[in-house]
Amino acid sequence: MLTAAKATKRGRESAASFTRRRLAIQTVVLCGVQTPNCIRATAVDALGLDYRVTVLSDATASKSKEVQDGNLEGESSALVLV
Repeated sequence: MLTAAKATKRGRESAASFTRRRLAIQTVVLCGVQTPNCIRATAVDALGLDYRVTVLSDATASKSKEVQDGNLEGESSALVLV
């Protein structure tokens, strides 16, 4: 995890943002728990920054199948679900 900040001509930029830009990263692949919180928030942020977002649906979880399915279906138009 990168947490430092770097001064640039455009102001301060997080180390993570600087690294993504320098490496020309275009796609974010997500996995983890609490799809309605962590996964969804990260996906929304990444989409807002014009990244392609892929969610590894078998590698994510919620407190129930209904919650999981609802969150994955609600975002499916903007995400690539695998």
